[in-house]
Amino acid sequence: MSLEIIIHQLTPRLCEKEYNISKLLNAVKKFNGKNVMLHVFPELFLTGYNCNSMFPSLAESIPGKTTSLISYNLSDRVYVLTGMVEFDSETKNIFNTAVLVSRERVIAKYRKMFLPNFWVFKEKKFFKSGDSPQPVVFENFKIGIQICYDINFPELSRFQALNGAECIIVLSSTPRESIKRFKYLLPARAVENQCFIVYVNRVGVEDKIVFGGNSMVISPTGEVKLSLSEEEKSESVLINLKEVSEVRLKTPLLKDALEKAFFKFK
Repeated sequence: MSLEIIIHQLTPRLCEKEYNISKLLNAVKKFNGKNVMLHVFPELFLTGYNCNSMFPSLAESIPGKTTSLISYNLSDRVYVLTGMVEFDSETKNIFNTAVLVSRERVIAKYRKMFLPNFWVFKEKKFFKSGDSPQPVVFENFKIGIQICYDINFPELSRFQALNGAECIIVLSSTPRESIKRFKYLLPARAVENQCFIVYVNRVGVEDKIVFGGNSMVISPTGEVKLSLSEEEKSESVLINLKEVSEVRLKTPLLKDALEKAFFKFK
């Protein structure tokens, strides 16, 4: 029931996809071990956040050239979850997407559901919203995936937890100004849904936006098991998902929540 998660709090180069792919692969190669390893990179890591009008030219299909390249370079029982720009060949839309890749294939993808459109964020101008928040299964683990702004909406985390997610992983490009608020939100989501929260935020500067780092791993009881600063860093943490079942058995919040379901996703 143990899962080794490697948080890669790194800085991508803006609109330089090939460089960022190389940086991702080099970061993964620095870690090895006997556990199932999940490497997590920030939101839009393969392109950077503020590519704006260049997003269409940087977007690609999933599966595609980039996901195949990542898969080719992975070892058995090693997984990569990273943010990228996805092109949908059927609708011609592009999405802010998180993709989970193994040595053999693309396991799953999650398209950001809640797109901010205020302050320095103009995501609705470039991306379409996703509509599939179902948890993802790999090995013996069931995880929910969210991207940055999504974590502000408790109904999404509750939906994923009610559908079996033991760990919710949040890929992010959060600016320094918002970190204080995230430090309140993330433990709340962990405690109210009795699951691990893994928050992977980037660092660096783009067009005057200073990204705030402070990536963290939070237990189902709200304990901070790992917390980083604003430096570029890759850090490993081993989580035991038995903690989830133990906490849920002791205080059956999710079981009781099912009796009063106030929302429903399609």
